[in-house]
Amino acid sequence: MVKFKNRFILLGAAIIIACAVLIQPVRAAAVSALSIFRVADTKVIKITVNDLQSLLTFIDQENGAQDTNAPEPTLHELFEKAASELKPITSVGDFTDFPFSLPTALKDETPILYAAGSQAQTLTIDTDEINAELIRLGATVPLGSGLDGANVTVSTPPAIIAEYPDVTLLATQNIAIDDPAGIVDEIMVSLLSTPAISDELRAQLHAVDPTTGDIYLPVVEGLGRETRLGGTTGYFYTTSDLAQVLGQLSIFAGDTHLDQLKTENTSALIWTKDGVLYCLVGQLSDSELSQIARSIPG
Repeated sequence: MVKFKNRFILLGAAIIIACAVLIQPVRAAAVSALSIFRVADTKVIKITVNDLQSLLTFIDQENGAQDTNAPEPTLHELFEKAASELKPITSVGDFTDFPFSLPTALKDETPILYAAGSQAQTLTIDTDEINAELIRLGATVPLGSGLDGANVTVSTPPAIIAEYPDVTLLATQNIAIDDPAGIVDEIMVSLLSTPAISDELRAQLHAVDPTTGDIYLPVVEGLGRETRLGGTTGYFYTTSDLAQVLGQLSIFAGDTHLDQLKTENTSALIWTKDGVLYCLVGQLSDSELSQIARSIPG
């Protein structure tokens, strides 16, 4: 499982660093309990390098201002934990959470399979605590006190992973949120009132429709390319492109890890099909990844 973990970590770095703190609020606002995990479509949020610079500088300043001795988990630790929750399975037939088929372009290879089931967690809202954090972030729109004590249940989707010698395929669905009080939408509005978000980016996020079940992916200047996969659009993220983008940000100035990203040149192709979110990761060309993606039946 070592190859998968390395690819999984690189994919996470490409996506999470690229969109900074935005991916979780965007995903949370783009899902509904009515979707029952199903993904409707993949859409994008366009982010400029200046947007990233502003966000990362703001986050760095805020973290420095906090009085805490608690160590922050590294990306590696976070994704090692996620990978450890996957359980080996012997065949695709053992996975029944949603229809899944292996790519016919790799029919001569036998992958190692892993699966993870859905997990739910219920959160009780403490508006005083959340508002204190929002104020610290400079938000001008606090949560209403009427939301205090309300519950939100977040259910993570099931997932299956096929690990081949040269590429790893991940299939999953959407996060489902049971939020009868509309708390997620209010938190989103509050977060969007923080000064670190540009007007153009704020307008895009305000336009997110929380009832569609769409997945929103970050497309940063120089990071993220489109490709047509039949009737859907796929999005490429490559570590070498990520290194170039991060190299333009002052917070990463002189970081020697960027040289490793440049030489690693691992790519991730992300797309949705028949209510499922797919991610294909490997050190292959765009055309090779696209060919494998197009060969998945369905």
